Amino acid sequence: MVWSDEIEAFVKAHIGDDVRLLALRKQQIQGEELRTALMQIELRQRVIEKLPSFASTPGIRFPSRLATEQCSSERAALFKRKIVGGHYKKGVDLTGGMGIDTVALSFLCDEMTYVEQNPELCEAARHNFPLLASNVTICETTAEKWLDENRDSGRVGLLFVDPARRDDNGGKVFRIEECTPNIKSLLPRMMAAAEKVVVKLSPMLDVKECIEALHPDTITIVSVNNECKELVAVITGSNRETEIEAVELRKDDCLSMRFTLSEEAAATGIQVSSIEKGMVVAEPYAAFMKSGAWKTLCHRYNARMLAPSSHLYVTEGDFPGRRFLITQVCDFNKRNAAMILKGQANLTVRNFPMTVAEVRKRFNTQDGGERYIFLTTAHDNRRIIIEGTKGEFYKFTV
Repeated sequence: MVWSDEIEAFVKAHIGDDVRLLALRKQQIQGEELRTALMQIELRQRVIEKLPSFASTPGIRFPSRLATEQCSSERAALFKRKIVGGHYKKGVDLTGGMGIDTVALSFLCDEMTYVEQNPELCEAARHNFPLLASNVTICETTAEKWLDENRDSGRVGLLFVDPARRDDNGGKVFRIEECTPNIKSLLPRMMAAAEKVVVKLSPMLDVKECIEALHPDTITIVSVNNECKELVAVITGSNRETEIEAVELRKDDCLSMRFTLSEEAAATGIQVSSIEKGMVVAEPYAAFMKSGAWKTLCHRYNARMLAPSSHLYVTEGDFPGRRFLITQVCDFNKRNAAMILKGQANLTVRNFPMTVAEVRKRFNTQDGGERYIFLTTAHDNRRIIIEGTKGEFYKFTV
């Protein structure tokens, strides 16, 4: 990356300005220097919510657009401290990237090593880390080479890895063996190098597949504002059953639930006998939906399923999800659908033979508005329409 004192001064002077207008004006710097400066201003403005500490720290350099898009959000990175826990003499991030996770985990370690093979990312890290964390050492190499070179150096306390989820052609992948590095094949070497291995995985990955492949102590599914962001597996080599934790990070709070697959298998799904106007229907937050704790949710929150595969609940109290006061319920047929689905509404389909796009096209439904409509299948296999209004009817207590 081209960098100079002139670029630094330009970024500082124009940090809040419109990048498009700056590009049209004649500036003191030109060419590659101007392009670098404009990218820095643009990215700093773009990541204010995702990376507030990076965006608010003077002098931070962003290596590329792709790096800022692919990195963890700061809130998710900071939550990893809670997931990992403990204190370590030495920690290593084998796939450093932008360094968001490195910085977050460095506060758990006396010494932290950032391992990254991309020269531009390492260059930015050498500049940024002194501004954010003083105990980080940069190592420009691959994860595999670092493990080879430190084979006889003794075990470190913590080893973190976030494999790249892109193939050789730049396409997105998510299965463990498709990512780089291949965690499944590298795991024995990582376990030999560290007392605790922490792996960040794709939110697309199946939880059971992760358990079968890595045998982790815990898997934490993290969603931020109802969007599933990542799976975090903690591995120590113990033989105990994997504990699954679903976590929803909201603006002002954090909702979580822990369970095991054996607990879910032993639970009984409680089904609602009838769905009526005035009830509250609930849709679990993304992390809870991803966890597969369908029956456990019934028992933990005194909720009742609409049907085993509909993944919607009727609740009378606290529940980790979006809740809607039902204003009407009816069978899905041509007449009812034409009346209820016309106009503007927020649509959700669960266990239903049509997609949202197909419903919108067929019934000319526009997105948005104050109405929330669920198309689903009831416990008696009837296809039904549930219309409701959104609200926080109960205060959730963590």
